[in-house]
Amino acid sequence: MIDPSMVPHADEGEVDIWSAPIVLLRKRRIMVRVFAAALVLGTLFLVFTAGPPTYSSDASFIRQSNSPGQRFGLSGLAGQFGLSLPGGGDAETASYYSDLLLSRRLLAPVARTEYDIATDSGPVRQTYVQFVAPLEKDSALAEEAAIMSLRANIGPSVALKTGVISYFVAAPQPLLAYQIADRLLRELNDFNTNTRQGKASAEREFVEGRLAIYKRELAQTESELQAFLARNRTFQSSPDLVFTYNRLNRDLTQRQEIVNTLTQSLEQARIEEMRNTAIITVVDQPRIPATSNPSHLLRNALLLVLLAGVAGVAAAFLAAFLERSRDTRSDSHGKFKAMLTEARRDWFGIVRRKGA
Repeated sequence: MIDPSMVPHADEGEVDIWSAPIVLLRKRRIMVRVFAAALVLGTLFLVFTAGPPTYSSDASFIRQSNSPGQRFGLSGLAGQFGLSLPGGGDAETASYYSDLLLSRRLLAPVARTEYDIATDSGPVRQTYVQFVAPLEKDSALAEEAAIMSLRANIGPSVALKTGVISYFVAAPQPLLAYQIADRLLRELNDFNTNTRQGKASAEREFVEGRLAIYKRELAQTESELQAFLARNRTFQSSPDLVFTYNRLNRDLTQRQEIVNTLTQSLEQARIEEMRNTAIITVVDQPRIPATSNPSHLLRNALLLVLLAGVAGVAAAFLAAFLERSRDTRSDSHGKFKAMLTEARRDWFGIVRRKGA
């Protein structure tokens, strides 16, 4: 043991660079014990928490831009009437798809799909729900567990410069990872197609309603103009009749233009409603992974040694602090007893002088 009297003390306000090494040397036994205990506990934690090797299947796609003929001026036309179309905004950004990949709307059907899964008795067909929670009798809880497992094993990412959306699916079996990644991509495409067709259907219904109204107004304007011409065959000589004719003719032209625009928009909406082409372009198709994901064993080991070393050093300084606090309390207690004895002597001396 190092004699504390031999330890150099720095003056108040100065920093002694040797104080820390000296503390570590004095408390080296505690430091080594804590380091070894932390190392053993960390190793046991890594061993028991390490699961089976996982495999990742990757895929990427990019969103197609709207064609020039798509949505033939319907949003602007609806705005002229003070109305808005459902889904009129272009919200299908890269971030939208990144969030959509983790949504229940896509993951629930993926979890209910049957996949080829390898077991000890041979390959079987199981849903992902059965694979994740084979013993759960409550179907709702089992599906919820499967969705949570999918969210934990699916990682979407977005390249901001190019707009390419990538994702990976991790699973304990390479074929299962590929099947889930492929199913997720097909489910995404089906969702986009159904969403687009739903928007087109709403647009068609809107345009059909407006077209019927303006056709009736056009027919009414035509009848008014026809009746005016039948009553006034020589209206050119009357300024009032000329003004009335110009107003009726102007209304007729305006309504005819609106009817023509709505007719074209209705035809475009019908085409969009029947389209089933993909909205996304697949850049990289999912593939069966050939190798497992890296286990990061060396990184975890180095991190464990570092944390164990920090714990050992911290324990050494804590022990030194507690020892110093204990010595300080002992010195303070001795001083307090000495001062108390002196105070008692002074008090008894005063009492004796008063008695004399």
